[in-house]
Amino acid sequence: AARGVRSMVAFNYRRVPAVALARRFVEEGRLGEIRHVRAQYLQDWIVDPEFPLVWRLQKDKAGSGALGDIGAHIIDTAQFIVGRSLTGVSALTETFIKERPLAEGSSGLAAEGGAGEMGEVTVDDAALFVGRFDGGALASFEATRFATGRKNALRIEVNGSLGSLSFDFEAMNELWFHDHTIDSAEQGFRRILVTELRGRAAGAAGAGGRRAERG
Repeated sequence: AARGVRSMVAFNYRRVPAVALARRFVEEGRLGEIRHVRAQYLQDWIVDPEFPLVWRLQKDKAGSGALGDIGAHIIDTAQFIVGRSLTGVSALTETFIKERPLAEGSSGLAAEGGAGEMGEVTVDDAALFVGRFDGGALASFEATRFATGRKNALRIEVNGSLGSLSFDFEAMNELWFHDHTIDSAEQGFRRILVTELRGRAAGAAGAGGRRAERG
């Protein structure tokens, strides 16, 4: 602000139709009083200790590690869905591999290693924290780039007094919803294929994306 510069972050997951629909369910009171929020972002692209020391692993270039790189997305997505802000957190971070081969070059998540020279990893590999939302809901968050077998698993589950919802970006067109108000013989999560929404539901999912763009 002092330099007159505006900074922006592309929290693009707000615009996933299933996420917009999840937000609408919360806004309409379908979940009742929100009590639990669980969020994970799991990747595995730096599990190999020989993966080079790319810019994302250097604090002076990236600013932070898993927490800022992918943890920021689940924080934003969770707050977007429940429509409330986190009011307090308690966290742990860890760097599993302290040194890596210096990179000759990198592009995206791919890189080429150097000729044996090593450099220090100065960011976190994983972050875990618990928190509380405005209104009292309890939350847990996990962001790691060491979840072997997980490529881009951004997961959110919200539990309320009247129902629950669950989303996983590796199945990005699906939202799972449980209505706790129906007869117990029929209870359970049901899969909503968001690409097949019709009429008002489809319009509401799109509207959620537009609201996100302004937000």
